[in-house]
Amino acid sequence: MSMPITTPRLVSGTLAVCLGIGSLAGAATWQSDATLPGAKRYAFGARQGGTIYAIGGTPWVNGSDQDGTVYARSGGTWTELPPLDGMGAIIPLGGGVDDLGRIVMFGGIVLDNGEPGDNKVYDPIEGPQDTIADPSADAQPLGFAVATDDLGRLYWLGGGNGAGGGNSAHGERYTGSTDSWQTIADMPAAVAEACACFDGNGHVLVFGGFVANGSSRTADVKQYDVASNTWSDASVPDMPVAVSGARAVRGVDDRIY
Repeated sequence: MSMPITTPRLVSGTLAVCLGIGSLAGAATWQSDATLPGAKRYAFGARQGGTIYAIGGTPWVNGSDQDGTVYARSGGTWTELPPLDGMGAIIPLGGGVDDLGRIVMFGGIVLDNGEPGDNKVYDPIEGPQDTIADPSADAQPLGFAVATDDLGRLYWLGGGNGAGGGNSAHGERYTGSTDSWQTIADMPAAVAEACACFDGNGHVLVFGGFVANGSSRTADVKQYDVASNTWSDASVPDMPVAVSGARAVRGVDDRIY
């Protein structure tokens, strides 16, 4: 099925948001890191062991196949790994490390035909490997947020056409050891192009995104309680600015950025 393509949108200005307790004054500084082998877009990040990966997206390789590239950072430098051979130009690609310790990739559409991308395991030596289970038809291939909980289960949250509307509150969770997706409770409100992160305390947080009809961005933070399979719209304060196309990560200080 052909679908419209949305791309990440830039938010005017620069915003850094931190959830945590206490003052950040003097607590942390930004530092330059090693440069990627090439400029990347539509990739996702994952950490497996002591290595950080930037998986999928530009620059496309293999000529007209336009397969995504993969970079790995270890020992302070980035190297190029086997690309996503045979998968085509998938945007946006999501994924993470599952409960079996594998890098798994899912979601997105193939640029040249609008069909859903393949959901696969990625091996840093061999490249794309086994196909994993597909989520239900309710999972949106565009604009979804991804998070991984403390049991290595990966979440596919919301999604849709972003500013184009038709956005979803649907959520699913992947468990690698059973190769299965489980539908979880719907979010309190539909969003697309939000970002998500596990808070280290039993919750998945979903930040911002475009509202259901795409008419505006939201500053809302939704909290999912993993144990009770319930959502709250009031447990975490709103962000100071509405955002979309952002990313969230939990730091070593247990704050979320």
